[in-house]
Amino acid sequence: MEMELTALHWIYVVFIALIIGFMVKRRDTTLICIIGIFLLALVATGSLASLASLVIRDLRPNQPQTCFYK
Repeated sequence: MEMELTALHWIYVVFIALIIGFMVKRRDTTLICIIGIFLLALVATGSLASLASLVIRDLRPNQPQTCFYK
């Protein structure tokens, strides 16, 4: 059984490596995390409008989670 890694997987791996690298050098990882979230959302959705609504929806505190199954 072969598994193909998509662009999302590779972007995720790169940003995890960057975050670990920044943590080892004792630098702030906030900006790297934000850029990673936006880039992953942009690649996943494919449009800026969907990107904005996805990020705003997911980053709002105290909102009930959407249930996709019953």
